[in-house]
Amino acid sequence: MLKVSQILDHSGCNIGFTTEYPLHSYIEKTEVIGFRRNDNSEITEMGKLSVYMKDGTTYTFECWADAVYCGQFGINVSDDGTRIYVISDEKGLWCYSCKGEILWKTRYTSAGDVIVNANGTITCITGNKILLLDENGKLISSRKILPYHASKASENMIYAAISERKAVLIDCETLDIIWQTYLDTLGLDASQEAIVYKNMLIIFGLRQSRMIYISVDLPNSVIENCHYDESLFQKNGYRGFIERLEKQ
Repeated sequence: MLKVSQILDHSGCNIGFTTEYPLHSYIEKTEVIGFRRNDNSEITEMGKLSVYMKDGTTYTFECWADAVYCGQFGINVSDDGTRIYVISDEKGLWCYSCKGEILWKTRYTSAGDVIVNANGTITCITGNKILLLDENGKLISSRKILPYHASKASENMIYAAISERKAVLIDCETLDIIWQTYLDTLGLDASQEAIVYKNMLIIFGLRQSRMIYISVDLPNSVIENCHYDESLFQKNGYRGFIERLEKQ
Protein backbone atom coordinates (compact mmCIF):
# COMPACT_ATOMS: atom_id res chain seq x y z
CA MET A 1 0.00 0.00 0.00
CA LEU A 2 1.40 3.39 -1.07
CA LYS A 3 0.53 6.89 0.08
CA VAL A 4 1.50 9.60 -2.43
CA SER A 5 1.50 13.35 -1.69
CA GLN A 6 2.77 16.49 -3.41
CA ILE A 7 5.97 18.42 -2.69
CA LEU A 8 5.43 22.17 -3.13
CA ASP A 9 8.01 24.95 -3.48
CA HIS A 10 7.85 28.27 -1.61
CA SER A 11 5.39 29.69 -4.17
CA GLY A 12 3.04 26.72 -3.90
CA CYS A 13 4.02 25.10 -7.22
CA ASN A 14 4.20 21.32 -7.39
CA ILE A 15 7.83 20.21 -7.93
CA GLY A 16 7.69 16.56 -6.90
CA PHE A 17 6.07 13.86 -4.83
CA THR A 18 6.51 11.87 -1.65
CA THR A 19 5.65 8.17 -1.51
CA GLU A 20 5.15 6.64 1.93
CA TYR A 21 5.24 2.89 2.67
CA PRO A 22 3.31 2.33 5.93
CA LEU A 23 3.67 -1.46 5.84
CA HIS A 24 7.22 -1.75 4.51
CA SER A 25 9.86 -3.29 6.77
CA TYR A 26 12.86 -1.26 5.58
CA ILE A 27 11.85 1.92 3.73
CA GLU A 28 9.82 4.70 5.34
CA LYS A 29 9.36 6.96 2.31
CA THR A 30 10.87 8.27 -0.91
CA GLU A 31 10.88 11.84 -2.18
CA VAL A 32 11.30 12.62 -5.86
CA ILE A 33 11.95 15.94 -7.58
CA GLY A 34 11.20 15.46 -11.28
CA PHE A 35 13.65 16.29 -14.07
CA ARG A 36 13.57 19.81 -15.51
CA ARG A 37 12.71 20.84 -19.08
CA ASN A 38 13.40 23.93 -21.16
CA ASP A 39 10.85 25.84 -23.25
CA ASN A 40 11.19 23.22 -26.00
CA SER A 41 10.27 20.43 -23.55
CA GLU A 42 13.83 19.06 -23.71
CA ILE A 43 15.20 17.56 -20.49
CA THR A 44 17.93 19.83 -19.15
CA GLU A 45 18.43 18.47 -15.64
CA MET A 46 17.97 15.04 -14.12
CA GLY A 47 15.58 14.50 -11.25
CA LYS A 48 16.57 13.64 -7.69
CA LEU A 49 15.35 10.83 -5.50
CA SER A 50 15.78 10.56 -1.73
CA VAL A 51 15.25 7.21 0.00
CA TYR A 52 14.49 7.35 3.75
CA MET A 53 15.23 4.04 5.46
CA LYS A 54 13.51 3.08 8.72
CA ASP A 55 16.90 2.81 10.46
CA GLY A 56 17.35 6.59 9.97
CA THR A 57 19.68 6.40 6.95
CA THR A 58 18.91 8.59 3.93
CA TYR A 59 20.27 8.15 0.39
CA THR A 60 19.90 10.88 -2.27
CA PHE A 61 20.88 10.47 -5.90
CA GLU A 62 20.14 11.72 -9.42
CA CYS A 63 17.75 9.68 -11.54
CA TRP A 64 15.42 9.84 -14.54
CA ALA A 65 12.34 10.56 -12.44
CA ASP A 66 9.27 11.95 -14.18
CA ALA A 67 7.18 13.85 -11.63
CA VAL A 68 3.99 13.26 -13.64
CA TYR A 69 4.32 9.48 -13.48
CA CYS A 70 5.65 9.45 -9.93
CA GLY A 71 2.76 11.59 -8.76
CA GLN A 72 0.19 9.32 -10.32
CA PHE A 73 1.64 5.93 -9.42
CA GLY A 74 4.24 6.55 -6.70
CA ILE A 75 7.72 5.06 -6.52
CA ASN A 76 7.59 1.29 -6.19
CA VAL A 77 10.17 -0.63 -4.16
CA SER A 78 11.01 -4.28 -3.61
CA ASP A 79 9.93 -6.02 -0.41
CA ASP A 80 13.52 -6.31 0.83
CA GLY A 81 14.18 -2.60 0.22
CA THR A 82 17.12 -3.18 -2.12
CA ARG A 83 15.49 -2.11 -5.38
CA ILE A 84 13.80 1.16 -6.36
CA TYR A 85 11.81 1.33 -9.61
CA VAL A 86 11.68 4.69 -11.41
CA ILE A 87 9.73 5.25 -14.60
CA SER A 88 9.45 7.99 -17.22
CA ASP A 89 7.94 8.21 -20.69
CA GLU A 90 11.17 9.15 -22.48
CA LYS A 91 13.65 7.03 -20.51
CA GLY A 92 11.64 3.89 -19.71
CA LEU A 93 11.90 1.84 -16.51
CA TRP A 94 15.06 2.05 -14.40
CA CYS A 95 15.92 -0.10 -11.41
CA TYR A 96 18.20 1.47 -8.80
CA SER A 97 19.61 0.20 -5.55
CA CYS A 98 18.54 2.20 -2.51
CA LYS A 99 21.98 3.85 -2.68
CA GLY A 100 21.46 5.00 -6.27
CA GLU A 101 23.39 2.36 -8.22
CA ILE A 102 21.82 1.52 -11.60
CA LEU A 103 21.01 -2.20 -11.49
CA TRP A 104 19.26 -2.34 -14.88
CA LYS A 105 17.13 -0.32 -17.25
CA THR A 106 14.64 -0.91 -20.07
CA ARG A 107 13.42 1.22 -22.94
CA TYR A 108 9.72 0.51 -22.53
CA THR A 109 7.96 3.85 -23.02
CA SER A 110 4.44 5.14 -22.42
CA ALA A 111 4.63 3.20 -19.20
CA GLY A 112 2.21 3.48 -16.35
CA ASP A 113 2.02 1.61 -13.10
CA VAL A 114 4.77 -0.77 -11.98
CA ILE A 115 3.80 -3.67 -9.72
CA VAL A 116 6.47 -5.53 -7.76
CA ASN A 117 5.26 -9.10 -7.33
CA ALA A 118 5.83 -11.36 -4.34
CA ASN A 119 7.93 -13.75 -6.44
CA GLY A 120 10.38 -10.99 -7.45
CA THR A 121 9.03 -10.38 -10.96
CA ILE A 122 7.81 -6.96 -12.12
CA THR A 123 4.57 -6.25 -13.96
CA CYS A 124 4.53 -3.04 -15.98
CA ILE A 125 1.44 -1.47 -17.55
CA THR A 126 2.39 0.37 -20.74
CA GLY A 127 0.24 2.23 -23.25
CA ASN A 128 -0.85 -0.85 -25.21
CA LYS A 129 0.62 -3.86 -23.40
CA ILE A 130 1.10 -5.42 -20.00
CA LEU A 131 4.67 -6.64 -19.58
CA LEU A 132 6.00 -9.27 -17.20
CA LEU A 133 9.71 -8.81 -16.44
CA ASP A 134 12.11 -10.94 -14.40
CA GLU A 135 14.07 -9.44 -11.50
CA ASN A 136 16.77 -8.31 -13.96
CA GLY A 137 14.35 -6.48 -16.25
CA LYS A 138 14.26 -9.15 -18.97
CA LEU A 139 10.93 -9.71 -20.72
CA ILE A 140 9.17 -12.95 -19.72
CA SER A 141 5.83 -12.41 -21.47
CA SER A 142 3.37 -9.73 -22.54
CA ARG A 143 -0.32 -9.28 -23.20
CA LYS A 144 -1.92 -6.75 -25.57
CA ILE A 145 -4.63 -4.39 -24.31
CA LEU A 146 -6.66 -1.56 -25.75
CA PRO A 147 -4.44 1.55 -25.61
CA TYR A 148 -4.54 3.07 -22.11
CA HIS A 149 -7.28 0.73 -20.91
CA ALA A 150 -5.61 -1.03 -17.98
CA SER A 151 -5.10 -0.25 -14.30
CA LYS A 152 -4.09 -1.88 -11.04
CA ALA A 153 -7.20 -3.44 -9.46
CA SER A 154 -5.54 -4.92 -6.35
CA GLU A 155 -2.05 -5.75 -5.13
CA ASN A 156 -1.93 -8.78 -7.42
CA MET A 157 -4.53 -8.15 -10.14
CA ILE A 158 -4.88 -5.86 -13.15
CA TYR A 159 -8.13 -4.82 -14.79
CA ALA A 160 -7.87 -4.38 -18.56
CA ALA A 161 -9.97 -4.07 -21.70
CA ILE A 162 -8.49 -6.44 -24.28
CA SER A 163 -11.02 -5.55 -26.96
CA GLU A 164 -13.77 -2.97 -27.39
CA ARG A 165 -16.27 -5.39 -25.82
CA LYS A 166 -14.24 -7.61 -23.50
CA ALA A 167 -12.76 -6.73 -20.09
CA VAL A 168 -10.69 -9.05 -17.89
CA LEU A 169 -8.87 -9.43 -14.59
CA ILE A 170 -5.26 -10.52 -15.05
CA ASP A 171 -2.97 -12.21 -12.53
CA CYS A 172 0.10 -9.99 -12.09
CA GLU A 173 2.57 -12.85 -11.61
CA THR A 174 1.53 -14.88 -14.67
CA LEU A 175 -0.52 -12.52 -16.90
CA ASP A 176 -3.17 -15.26 -16.98
CA ILE A 177 -6.79 -14.15 -17.38
CA ILE A 178 -8.60 -15.14 -14.18
CA TRP A 179 -11.99 -13.52 -14.87
CA GLN A 180 -13.69 -11.93 -17.86
CA THR A 181 -16.87 -10.15 -18.85
CA TYR A 182 -18.45 -8.42 -21.83
CA LEU A 183 -19.11 -4.72 -21.36
CA ASP A 184 -22.40 -4.70 -23.24
CA THR A 185 -23.85 -7.24 -20.78
CA LEU A 186 -23.05 -4.70 -18.03
CA GLY A 187 -24.68 -1.87 -19.95
CA LEU A 188 -21.33 -0.16 -20.56
CA ASP A 189 -20.01 1.29 -23.80
CA ALA A 190 -16.41 1.39 -22.55
CA SER A 191 -14.32 1.20 -19.37
CA GLN A 192 -10.78 2.18 -18.41
CA GLU A 193 -10.24 1.07 -14.82
CA ALA A 194 -11.66 -0.87 -11.89
CA ILE A 195 -10.78 -1.99 -8.36
CA VAL A 196 -11.52 -5.12 -6.36
CA TYR A 197 -13.45 -4.34 -3.17
CA LYS A 198 -14.65 -7.09 -0.83
CA ASN A 199 -16.46 -9.61 -3.06
CA MET A 200 -17.01 -7.29 -6.01
CA LEU A 201 -15.35 -5.42 -8.84
CA ILE A 202 -16.12 -1.70 -9.01
CA ILE A 203 -15.81 -0.50 -12.60
CA PHE A 204 -15.47 3.10 -13.77
CA GLY A 205 -16.99 3.15 -17.24
CA LEU A 206 -18.94 4.96 -19.93
CA ARG A 207 -22.68 4.55 -20.46
CA GLN A 208 -24.51 6.72 -23.01
CA SER A 209 -21.86 9.46 -22.86
CA ARG A 210 -21.88 9.51 -19.03
CA MET A 211 -19.05 8.29 -16.80
CA ILE A 212 -20.46 6.06 -14.05
CA TYR A 213 -19.44 3.53 -11.39
CA ILE A 214 -21.00 0.08 -11.26
CA SER A 215 -20.33 -3.01 -9.13
CA VAL A 216 -20.12 -6.62 -10.32
CA ASP A 217 -20.00 -9.67 -8.05
CA LEU A 218 -16.86 -11.79 -8.44
CA PRO A 219 -16.63 -15.58 -7.97
CA ASN A 220 -15.09 -16.91 -4.75
CA SER A 221 -12.16 -18.36 -6.71
CA VAL A 222 -11.07 -14.81 -7.58
CA ILE A 223 -11.77 -13.24 -4.17
CA GLU A 224 -9.91 -15.97 -2.27
CA ASN A 225 -6.68 -15.12 -4.10
CA CYS A 226 -7.06 -11.33 -4.03
CA HIS A 227 -4.67 -9.14 -2.04
CA TYR A 228 -6.59 -5.90 -1.61
CA ASP A 229 -4.92 -2.52 -2.04
CA GLU A 230 -6.78 -0.18 0.31
CA SER A 231 -5.08 2.90 -1.15
CA LEU A 232 -7.04 2.32 -4.37
CA PHE A 233 -10.32 2.76 -2.48
CA GLN A 234 -9.51 6.47 -2.07
CA LYS A 235 -8.90 7.20 -5.75
CA ASN A 236 -10.99 8.60 -8.60
CA GLY A 237 -14.31 8.77 -6.85
CA TYR A 238 -14.30 5.16 -5.63
CA ARG A 239 -14.55 6.29 -2.02
CA GLY A 240 -17.94 7.97 -2.57
CA PHE A 241 -19.31 4.98 -4.46
CA ILE A 242 -18.13 2.60 -1.71
CA GLU A 243 -19.77 4.77 0.97
CA ARG A 244 -23.06 4.61 -0.92
CA LEU A 245 -22.75 0.82 -1.21
CA GLU A 246 -22.13 0.47 2.51
CA LYS A 247 -25.29 2.45 3.32
CA GLN A 248 -27.51 0.17 1.24
